[in-house]
Amino acid sequence: GIPPSQPILLAASTHAGEEAEIARVFQRVRESVRDLALLIVPRHVERRDEITAALNGIGLSPALRSVSGSRIDPAAPVFVIDTTGELAAWQHLATLVVVGKSFLAEGGQNPAEAALAQKRVLFGPHMENFTPLVNLLLKKGGARQVADFAELASASIALMQDTAMASTMAQKGYAALKAH
Repeated sequence: GIPPSQPILLAASTHAGEEAEIARVFQRVRESVRDLALLIVPRHVERRDEITAALNGIGLSPALRSVSGSRIDPAAPVFVIDTTGELAAWQHLATLVVVGKSFLAEGGQNPAEAALAQKRVLFGPHMENFTPLVNLLLKKGGARQVADFAELASASIALMQDTAMASTMAQKGYAALKAH
């Protein structure tokens, strides 16, 4: 299993191209956040070979859930969840959730599960498919929208280091959705 104190950046429901960019963000954040692990849960698990190749290309050697079970090796802190139906379970372990399909594709993915799990939630500029939910979360301070991967890195570092701010965001996101 995962050490309970280990900080985890979870990339949820990622789409083509996002994994390598978020992994680069992870590499930057890890300079400031010791022992940070990256969990990637792609929207389409059949992309595992493409994702693994992209991560290898930037110097990371990811473990695959289908091969290594549920153990995260702190020495190889990148884990690709290439099994289906487990996003909710992994989100509960995450410290911070980055919502996929919100940077390089249109539409976004649903941030509700992460907010209801009381996680720090970040997403990119393209959340068109979830406008009412996104507007609610942003208005209540329960999530943060970033313009690009550079801002994702700085926001991730801030939310990992400022636990009071992060905790407030997580509570506000949960409260905003529980009210509905």
